[in-house]
Amino acid sequence: MKWIDLFQFLNQRANDMKNLGKFDWQSEVKVYDNAYGGLFSADLIEMYDLGKQEFYLKIDSGDN
Repeated sequence: MKWIDLFQFLNQRANDMKNLGKFDWQSEVKVYDNAYGGLFSADLIEMYDLGKQEFYLKIDSGDN
């Protein structure tokens, strides 16, 4: 998945007039940890630009 794919998915979902109101945008962000098979709520999501024209996400569940 590329950043543009994530953006387009979220943008399309947010602006889908046929299904407006069918997605609860106020619900918690859930992250699935594929390595451990667990689902957790993301308390903090940060997006970093290291000056290298690349980004990464840091997701903190608050369980650390």
